[in-house]
Amino acid sequence: MHQFKKGIWRVSGGGKLTTKILLVKGGLDGHDRGIQIVTKALRDSGFDVIYGGLYCSPEEIAAITIQENVDVVGISTHSGNHLGIFSETIKILKEKTNTHWPIIGGGIIPANDIPALEKMGVDKIYLPSTNITEIVEFIKGLKLMKRKKESQQKTIERILKGEVFAAASLMSLVEQGDNNAKKIISKLPDLSPQTIVVGITGFGGVGKSTLINKLIEHFRKDRKTVGVIACDPVSVSRGAVMGDRIRMKDHAQDEGVFIRSIVQRQNFKGVTPTTPSIIKILGAMKKDIIIVETAGAGQENSGFKDLVKVLVWVSVPGLGDKIQMLKGGGIETANIIVVNQSDKAASYLTFQDLKEHFENTKKICKTNSLTGEGISELVKAIKVV
Repeated sequence: MHQFKKGIWRVSGGGKLTTKILLVKGGLDGHDRGIQIVTKALRDSGFDVIYGGLYCSPEEIAAITIQENVDVVGISTHSGNHLGIFSETIKILKEKTNTHWPIIGGGIIPANDIPALEKMGVDKIYLPSTNITEIVEFIKGLKLMKRKKESQQKTIERILKGEVFAAASLMSLVEQGDNNAKKIISKLPDLSPQTIVVGITGFGGVGKSTLINKLIEHFRKDRKTVGVIACDPVSVSRGAVMGDRIRMKDHAQDEGVFIRSIVQRQNFKGVTPTTPSIIKILGAMKKDIIIVETAGAGQENSGFKDLVKVLVWVSVPGLGDKIQMLKGGGIETANIIVVNQSDKAASYLTFQDLKEHFENTKKICKTNSLTGEGISELVKAIKVV
């Protein structure tokens, strides 16, 4: 088993220190019940879990690992190709980062293949009979990797070249409150006037992440590079499940797209206190479009507008009547209001109510995040704000 430096932790927004774990289903494996049970158990044990979803290739697993700069990679597979999935993932990570990442695995894996997996660099394989407590305790005791230190100037040069690992590592240091990281951030260039920072907010479950997926698709067709900051809420356990990027799975291997998940432990304008620094890093990487998604927002997140150039409030039919609109809050600060799920029967009524309430002072768009209907109009509205 590989030995790593113990106690390299991270913190998002000044809250409890946590370990960040990526959990994915590798290969042609569509069974997710088991991994969702493990995801919840790890969250309840105080870990931050990036849920990468089903059918993940080694290339996708490696891309998520690097962008999120996770502490531990967990791969579950029932596909029969476990040797290939693990070996290729380890190979890609080594090539791209010159680093060995702590890796654990599970699923349907023959016991007689475990020695070969450990030899190639897998730290632990769990069989279906494993108690979840055993997994939790192993991760808690795992010695995590010590990243190489480099000069401030070297880090800045790598980020200006668009190097993903350098940017992701700096984001983690920012989350930890590292003083050297703060100095590096202060030396990065300010955002270009041409960079468009788009805020996507609204109540939970309205389809913000799925809408962002379609926006990325549209911007990439325009040959624009895209950075995404996706904020999820913390659980009462102080752990978190960060699942927004699963809606953006289409773009996981696109080198022109950088997706970073963050946890809202301390409310800062609907996101976290580290968000402005992460925006600046993405800007230094020369991302043309930077999209910031809040955790499921309520009426209190009106300060979010200060962080972005264009604020999009996403709603769906049936979330309230005209009295709710009168209460105001974050929706009042939006440049654009989107009525998502436009295929629902009540969407037209919601659309008309919003137009009447705001008396044509705001752009109101109807979209369907699944089909892409209305996305072109929304992109045009974003560009003219």
